[in-house]
Amino acid sequence: MDLEAGVILIRAAKGLKDRSVYLTERVTEAIEQYLEVRGPALTDHLFIYRHKPLSKDLVRNRMKAAGKRTGIKVTPHMLRHTFGTQLVNAGAKITTIQALLGHVRLNTTMTYARVHDQTVMADYFRAMEEIEGEQGTVFPQKTDTEKAIALLDQLGQNGLSEQQQRILIELRLCLTQPAATG
Repeated sequence: MDLEAGVILIRAAKGLKDRSVYLTERVTEAIEQYLEVRGPALTDHLFIYRHKPLSKDLVRNRMKAAGKRTGIKVTPHMLRHTFGTQLVNAGAKITTIQALLGHVRLNTTMTYARVHDQTVMADYFRAMEEIEGEQGTVFPQKTDTEKAIALLDQLGQNGLSEQQQRILIELRLCLTQPAATG
């Protein structure tokens, strides 16, 4: 473990391969605080129980018990899925996630990487902005006001109450009438 460099080497991890786990500054601080209260160990393992390395069975059982108390099913494997999903939704490359999870095959990583619809939408618009920017502007770009009016018109197409319709009309007027000076 090298907290200064922000990395932990996991020996004989999944598939009996060594791999590195990278630590953010926040995680490093939490580990340092943990080490202050952890006490001595008979091993160089980070997490210990009764002075011995923490077993995966103990972790699984403790998480299961905590889940029962809170009414939320949680397992270590579910945390791996969450980790992969959060990384892909934050824009990490799938090959980076593959390395972090220690997967040999990319298809395995893809099962962990549940892409959130907002991520797909953001990626699409970012890519299309780049593509359309390369092709030059064929059609004039709409102003923010024109975009807002179009959105209001879309809202008005759905069954709204009278009060909601009046609010839409007021918003549309605010956007289309020139601001009064004075």
